[in-house]
Amino acid sequence: MISGRRATAWAAIATIAGVGGAAGPASAAPAAPPCQSSSFDDYDHREYAKQFRRNVQILSGPAENCAEQFLATPNNLVDYHCWTRAWDGTTWTYLRTATTVYGWVWDGDLKDGGSTVNCPHGGLLAG
Repeated sequence: MISGRRATAWAAIATIAGVGGAAGPASAAPAAPPCQSSSFDDYDHREYAKQFRRNVQILSGPAENCAEQFLATPNNLVDYHCWTRAWDGTTWTYLRTATTVYGWVWDGDLKDGGSTVNCPHGGLLAG
């Protein structure tokens, strides 16, 4: 999906956190945030449209490590609800398919870059 971007993000986080550097006490790499299945109302109010660039996984949360809920194809119609910025700086859109599957898709997999309406509370997911 976007593993090159993810690897760069992890390297940047590790550098900032001082993980993986030369001398010093051993430290663990930062853990990925937990995936949370949160839902958001339809704040975007766009009509259903074919927005996928390619086959994509709709995920349970806005991160690549979250559980896969559905394999969508470019023929799937989707309705955007809102977007959020993930822990690594990438942006994700929460959407619904015409077959009633809800979930998150990385904005880079969407033809128009995803929703333009931020999820409530900045898209923060309850912990």
